[in-house]
Amino acid sequence: MTVRIYDSKGRIVKVIRQGETSSGVHNLAWDGTGLNNKRVAAGVYFCQAMAGNRTVVTRMLTLLR
Repeated sequence: MTVRIYDSKGRIVKVIRQGETSSGVHNLAWDGTGLNNKRVAAGVYFCQAMAGNRTVVTRMLTLLR
């Protein structure tokens, strides 16, 4: 499973999880930092969860500061 955060231009902002995950319900949190561990700007982002090469779910997020 891979979970990534994208900005509104489609650029990867952060990879939250990558690797094997057991089946079931899981909770993930994003602390508002980017790939360089610096805070990202407030705005709209997208969270995409993938299993293998298949997109499982995409959600829109609004980050407020």
